[in-house]
Amino acid sequence: MLKDDDTQASKWLVASLNPWRYPNADALTMGFFSELRAALPKDEKWSEARSSIAGIVKAISPLGSLTSLVGVDSSKSLEGFAKQLDGIDSASRVQKQAEVALWATNRPVLMVIDDIDRLEPHELLNLFRLVRLAGRLPNVHYLLAYDQETLEAVLTQTDLVSEATRARDYLEKIVQVRIDLPPVRPGKTEKVVDSAIEGIAAKFNVSLTDARSSHFAMTYHEFIAPTLNTPRTVRRWFAHLELLFPPLVGEADFVDFAIVLWISLRHPQIPQMLQKRRSDVFPSRSPMRMFQQVDPEEMHAHWLTWIADAGVPLADVNSVFGALARLFPTIDQAYRKSKSSPDLETAGKRFGIGHPDYFDRYFNLGVPDEELAESAFIEDLESILRDPAVGTRLEKFVRADARSMVPRLEAWIQDHPAAKRSLFLWLSSNLYKTSDNGLFSSQAALRGLLFRLSRTESFEEVAVLLAPLWSNDELVRVAAIVVNDLLSDRERTPALEALVKSAVSRIKTRSAQLIGVPSDRPQELWDLLWLWQALDNNSLRTWYRARLTSGGWTPIEALACIVQSATPVGVPNPVGRLRGIPTSTIEAFLGVEWITDRLKRSTADSGPESPANDFDGPEDTWENRLAVARRVSKELVST
Repeated sequence: MLKDDDTQASKWLVASLNPWRYPNADALTMGFFSELRAALPKDEKWSEARSSIAGIVKAISPLGSLTSLVGVDSSKSLEGFAKQLDGIDSASRVQKQAEVALWATNRPVLMVIDDIDRLEPHELLNLFRLVRLAGRLPNVHYLLAYDQETLEAVLTQTDLVSEATRARDYLEKIVQVRIDLPPVRPGKTEKVVDSAIEGIAAKFNVSLTDARSSHFAMTYHEFIAPTLNTPRTVRRWFAHLELLFPPLVGEADFVDFAIVLWISLRHPQIPQMLQKRRSDVFPSRSPMRMFQQVDPEEMHAHWLTWIADAGVPLADVNSVFGALARLFPTIDQAYRKSKSSPDLETAGKRFGIGHPDYFDRYFNLGVPDEELAESAFIEDLESILRDPAVGTRLEKFVRADARSMVPRLEAWIQDHPAAKRSLFLWLSSNLYKTSDNGLFSSQAALRGLLFRLSRTESFEEVAVLLAPLWSNDELVRVAAIVVNDLLSDRERTPALEALVKSAVSRIKTRSAQLIGVPSDRPQELWDLLWLWQALDNNSLRTWYRARLTSGGWTPIEALACIVQSATPVGVPNPVGRLRGIPTSTIEAFLGVEWITDRLKRSTADSGPESPANDFDGPEDTWENRLAVARRVSKELVST
């Protein structure tokens, strides 16, 4: 646009100054006039102007202070520079010489100084003083590029002005003509954004479906477009996107990341707020929140407050709220004041930020160490299908935190139905290897997955799924769990009864293998007996009574085995405590009248007795179980 063309006297000469390059005022002064002098042509006509501008530098800048100019050897360059300018000693005289020389050349010079709103307050004042000092040079003009609001804010931090009004007054003394850049036309911005999004997606081999493209377009037009009022904001957004997304290719949703990035760049405290409010973003993953009924109107008001408290200007709060609602199903529920359940499953299928299993990736800019990357997840699943016995990283993650892995496993199996039988067997083999620490344990999560996988099948297919489990002694418990869960969910039908019958038969066989002296009480045996009781109480009672009638156990031992125990959750080194024997349990395993009659006809057990309760019962040991059973037996006999 402005070109250096010596063939036409009216053509502009252009100098460019980057004030960030200079560490102090004196270095900036030298750099300012050096750039101006360098812009002048090198022919004889301009020699006097070049010499006089060099004289200004020497006259107004102490030689010692010029040593801070970046890239200049102070001991040599300044000495040579001083010799070159020898004889010019008066600032007013050399400036007058420069004015005469520049008038004579009759050629306009433009000094472009960009990004001055990024300077520190004292640096900005130094630059303005320099511009005013050199402002009288004829044919030299200055183009200062800055953001008005930012520059005024910087000026208010100086000792010169303390408020926005005075800052504007000061600027009017410096800037003679203010030219505001027109806002970027929406149509042009849209083309730039479309091109950038498509280009970056293609670069990283990201496939944008029609649904995801539509989602981005709607979010862009409603919330993002009004904020992209300068080319810089557009370039900044996509420069960050291109730089930061590569570690997340295949591990996060491209559209979600682009929207999150826009929010983060514009409102840097929002990511921190979201992480702080994680239990509100994902209440279903918070044991304290998942069963709470929350009023949508109340949550709507809370989110408005939380967003404003994160430093978002009031004028932008609703836009940020709306954009977050496009990312998080739970926030969308509050935004629309809806009582419908949020759809986390859809977000999870695309690795969206709105699902708790993928949330952290968007702020870590990669897959955290405590998560399994999608590439490793797929690789391990394929390895398991080839050989279920092979050790994998997936096995480690499932055992440690099945809750976070179950949604991914379930989605993958739904997309690969042919792999269901193999994965069902593999998951079953890991059930009792996972932690069993309460209602939200990994074991509970994996049990829920096995139930859902079997629930969608016919009973004939369930029988096929369970066949490998029945043939493996270690997996009989798991197969019995699946049948029990189905029984509690379905009406009894001949096909279901057939499953129950086979389960009871296999449980009975396995229990006979595990039974021994009462004091051993292997956990597997009692897991099986409780499942047996749920599936067919009558056959279980007959089998359990036989422990006494065969002469192997005493009545007190039979009661001691069914004393209930509870272990606290969330405490270090938990100790099981005995809680007594409910009448319903005695009836289920022995029958109250039957065992009472046996107690009356048996030899009295004269050992110690102990009460038990739900809060501070005795420690779960065999001796304490016998003591509690004696107390219960006395109560039964005396009734």
